[in-house]
Amino acid sequence: MAEHVIDVFGMFPYQYEHGPCSDKDREIDLDSLWTIGINCQLFVHMALEELFGLVVPRDFRSSELFSSAELQDIFRLESDTITESSIQGGDICFFGRSNNSPQKDANCSDAKKLHLGVFLDETTVAHCCYIAGGVVVQSLQEILAQPRYQTLYAVRRIH
Repeated sequence: MAEHVIDVFGMFPYQYEHGPCSDKDREIDLDSLWTIGINCQLFVHMALEELFGLVVPRDFRSSELFSSAELQDIFRLESDTITESSIQGGDICFFGRSNNSPQKDANCSDAKKLHLGVFLDETTVAHCCYIAGGVVVQSLQEILAQPRYQTLYAVRRIH
């Protein structure tokens, strides 16, 4: 599956801010990514549909995905211990620096600073990486070794 992710998404350039996330009515397909680029949020939406047949409304931002009742908690930093056996392909993971804790307030307003990825299996994550300039596939441990993504705040599943 990792090869498929790179084949489908690996050539699109990273773009931190772009119109598709703010323009909910704009149709986005793989061909349009050549001109608009891709960020972690857009990648998660498109990868979940392409790889797992799961649809998440595009108007869900990372903060909304983090707190939505539409998704099931598999892991939360403040209350759980993560185990590989609890993770499955298609789970959404939320990373950040340790000082970007979304638990700072009850509304999780800092969740917008979180980085998103998609588990391909129990140990492998695909994400659109700022440092790499696009989509990469890495082990969970490789991602956590990067200061930008050093804390896994949550793993959530569409149910």
